[in-house]
Amino acid sequence: MHGNLVELSRVRHLPDWNSWRQLTADAPPFLTPEFFTLASRLAGDSAVVVEAWDDERMVGALPIVRSGDRLTALSCDYTPGYDYWGTADGVDAVWHALRGDPSWHQLVFKRLPLESLLASRLPTLANADGCPVVLRLDSRHPYFALPGFEAALSPKFLSNLQRCARKAGGIELERIAVPDRAAFDEALAIEAMAWKGVAHTDIASDPRAAHLYRALMVLF
Repeated sequence: MHGNLVELSRVRHLPDWNSWRQLTADAPPFLTPEFFTLASRLAGDSAVVVEAWDDERMVGALPIVRSGDRLTALSCDYTPGYDYWGTADGVDAVWHALRGDPSWHQLVFKRLPLESLLASRLPTLANADGCPVVLRLDSRHPYFALPGFEAALSPKFLSNLQRCARKAGGIELERIAVPDRAAFDEALAIEAMAWKGVAHTDIASDPRAAHLYRALMVLF
């Protein structure tokens, strides 16, 4: 098993791209190569993919960015979560590839889930080699699958939602299983009606963010 670092801009033109897509076929959307490629346009740094291979099969992928002498998670303001995707042994190959790169002095990964393989294995490997690792764990990602999501909502939240609906009056729930451009434009307009529009922090105020979500709507 071995690992290597490849610039993200090159990965799309290599067989690695299809291997990465196959690896993340069952991953959450924000851990797929398509999402990381879109997020890299907002990250503002040089994006790199640390790949783990078992012979000719990719068994792990960790997208990162170079920020001075630090390596950090490849994420942007619209990334719901970040993590390594692959096998446990792949983490070892990822670390060996990182250790062989002399350009960095610190690893910083934020918002890793508590059950992350990266969080459980990487610090041990790095500390054994005298390298500092900063991990900021998160209990959960603000992401969930839509089928059956109502059952996962807390009773208190549902109660508050029902109370607000009664106060507003005439509320109807519309489910859009396959959103089109018109539905997305309407969602952006609704978001901008609240304080985000006044503060210019809504999605429509940032053309790069609007492009990211429009692309995700087509991809997923």
